[in-house]
Amino acid sequence: APVISPIIFSDNFEEFQRGSAVCTVTSGDPPIKISWFKDGHPLLSSSEKSSSRAKQSNSVLSNHYYRSSMFKSPGNQNHQHYYDYLNQIQIVSINDFMSSLIINNISRHHQGTYVCMASSPIATTNISAYLTVKASPMWLLKPVDRVAIAGESLTLDCQTSGQPQPVIRWKFLKNEPYQNEAVPILSSQQIHVLENGSLYLRALESKQSGFYICDASNEINKNSIDSRALIVVTNLPKVTIQNTLGGSSLVGNGPGTLLLKNNIPLFRGYNLDRLVLRKGAQTQLMCSVVSLNHPMNIEWLRPNGETSDEILEKFTHPSLKTSSTSSSAFTSNVYHHDSSRIVLREEIKLNEKRAYLFISHLVREDSGIYSCLGSNINGYSISFIELIVQETPDKPIRLRAKEISSRSVSLHWIVEFHGNSPITSYVVEYRIARKDSKIPSASISSSLSSGLGSNEIDSKRSIQSSNSTTTTTTANQDLIGLEKRFNSFECSEGKSRKDLID
Repeated sequence: APVISPIIFSDNFEEFQRGSAVCTVTSGDPPIKISWFKDGHPLLSSSEKSSSRAKQSNSVLSNHYYRSSMFKSPGNQNHQHYYDYLNQIQIVSINDFMSSLIINNISRHHQGTYVCMASSPIATTNISAYLTVKASPMWLLKPVDRVAIAGESLTLDCQTSGQPQPVIRWKFLKNEPYQNEAVPILSSQQIHVLENGSLYLRALESKQSGFYICDASNEINKNSIDSRALIVVTNLPKVTIQNTLGGSSLVGNGPGTLLLKNNIPLFRGYNLDRLVLRKGAQTQLMCSVVSLNHPMNIEWLRPNGETSDEILEKFTHPSLKTSSTSSSAFTSNVYHHDSSRIVLREEIKLNEKRAYLFISHLVREDSGIYSCLGSNINGYSISFIELIVQETPDKPIRLRAKEISSRSVSLHWIVEFHGNSPITSYVVEYRIARKDSKIPSASISSSLSSGLGSNEIDSKRSIQSSNSTTTTTTANQDLIGLEKRFNSFECSEGKSRKDLID
């Protein structure tokens, strides 16, 4: 088998220099054919190139297309350009046992693994060597100008090629007059330089608007290359809800979040507060939208799905009353109706718009989550408030006796509405149904268990008089159950009755 001496490339090849290497077959039976390859692709001698162009141009083009589709050149350059670089490599046969590889103008694309293959009728052998080309930084991906919304995150590309691998440094320059000195950027929790050189910005703030400069350098060229991108951070409107009337409790302040619809950001930064009021009370909810970008809009949405515009549509009745006032701070428009419990009022000043939702007499149906949506040219923000109207619980229904014995009875009932407050106790009363009975009536508190659902209650209690022995009559008995239900709001009167036959 042929024996090949090692191929030697200089360690100091730089772009635009000249270079060569020799493949020498030191032993082996002739005839011997010497071939060169770069990264698995054949390199043709001058005579082979001419012969291929003259006789097999279509085949050569097809073969080149096939090879280019299989190979991704360094730096993701166009494949045809890569083969142009291959064609710049000259293969010169010195004699039957020596072949020279010559590159007159070395490029970074010539870097790679070169193989010399020697073939004889008996066997084939090869040897390889890696050519390193020192090259100054060159752009692969530059950062581009971006517009982002405060609170979002973004990535600025900055990728280069070069040998040695270029060092990436980022700088920041405020987009303000007389600001001409860039400040180096160091990785932190909010800003992080990725391994590929790109810059990741987390939870952007308005103060981060400005020019971001990517600088790339290595030891080959003292002059680094740089590229800058202008990042403009805009703000969504800030939306808050307050209860402007007293006599209520306001609890809770949920964390901000991002709502998605079909993976598209829809609302950002919502908070959920809870407002607890009694039935019949009045409330006024004030929604404030603050925005530096105009125009800005504001809209209420009630739990029943009714929007501010739909509420105003009800005010087309001839008895509609409107009024407008103005001051140095606000311009105010008021919309209300004689027969309506609801009044809408808006106030406007330079960078703030307020919408007041007044409800004069709260009813059960007013309970639910109210939302206020503010928008500007950048997008939407929304804030929520849950209004809870507390009242007495409904009286129990479907009272029935499940188990009856001479000494005890097991009762079951349902409470459909608890009044938006936990029920603290029930009172069960019973009496002898006979009019001539001398046994006084007694009131007892039952032992309760809820195993049939949140609004279904079981009670089991021995029937006893508080001032007599156990009642063991065989006469008809009325069990007057659940005369009172108590919750944290107040007591509700009402009776459910069940006749018990012994």
